[in-house]
Amino acid sequence: MNDEKKLINALKSNNKENIETVFEYIFNTYRSYVAFVASMYLKDRHDIDDIIQEVFVGFFNNARNVNTSIKSYLSISTKNRCINLIKKKQGVVLLNDKVEFIVSDDLKSESYYQLIDDMKSFLQPEEVELIIKHIINGLTFKEISIDSNTNENTIKTKYYSAIKKYVRECHEKM
Repeated sequence: MNDEKKLINALKSNNKENIETVFEYIFNTYRSYVAFVASMYLKDRHDIDDIIQEVFVGFFNNARNVNTSIKSYLSISTKNRCINLIKKKQGVVLLNDKVEFIVSDDLKSESYYQLIDDMKSFLQPEEVELIIKHIINGLTFKEISIDSNTNENTIKTKYYSAIKKYVRECHEKM
């Protein structure tokens, strides 16, 4: 039986022991693979270990929603989390495909606060919170939707609407 079928059967059974056994099997089977993928982006062993933990926690929290192979999900999640970590360490804050802020290390925290204060002058508190969760905290739309008990597409719509509003206000301010 392949890994996806084992996972589906365990989740369908709702038997906590079966689910834990399958998750442990998946972790043991794919841990070195996730470490390998992470090592293609990161050199620091502590960062790689953190990414491994984040990837598997994310997988376990979203296992019922995974609609691709386990290996594919883990690969994409690892790559994305590594890229997000690299961007955070370099001080890159990406608002969308066209708006990017690069913050030097010595000004990083001050610039974040300045950026957030600037957003607060144009956006509603919920919009600012959504942008912070996605950009600064690195949460995916799916994670935000689960956390807020809101449809993922609604989260995306609100996010991109807030970004457009912020960009438009910044251009008008100039």
